[in-house]
Amino acid sequence: MKVAVVTNYDITNYGSILQAYALQTKLKECGAEGYILQKKCDVKRTLLSKLKSYFIHPNNGYSIKNKYEIKKAKKAFTIKNQKLAKFCTQNISVRVCDSVESAGCIVGDRDVLIAGSDQIWSATAGLLSEFTTLQFGPGRIKRYSYAASVGMDSLDDT
Repeated sequence: MKVAVVTNYDITNYGSILQAYALQTKLKECGAEGYILQKKCDVKRTLLSKLKSYFIHPNNGYSIKNKYEIKKAKKAFTIKNQKLAKFCTQNISVRVCDSVESAGCIVGDRDVLIAGSDQIWSATAGLLSEFTTLQFGPGRIKRYSYAASVGMDSLDDT
């Protein structure tokens, strides 16, 4: 059986990595061939957003000690992210798409699509979309949810 999983996959987040790895490992144990389908959008910062961040959060006003602590924290953060990226590259199979249309093409040979886990349908985080609700790909593909939530106690009609 061929499976594609749509999830909140972020290679800088321990929880995201662990849930993706655990689900992919369990699918392999069940004899399924699977991968995470990740939708990436190019985020291009405009000149205006760069100017705002420069003037709203200028780097002046910090003491030498504060600057040193910030630099040390950034170095540790960079090392952590490099280790996480290496783990993900070695242990988690990912295919990347940039639109719902390209997602449909990528999963064309799959038997099953799985949405989940965690707050994949969070309306407040803007995650409720055609992509996360698996509204793409050939109609013959079976679609399932695994431990997915909306991250709220209730939803209104809008």
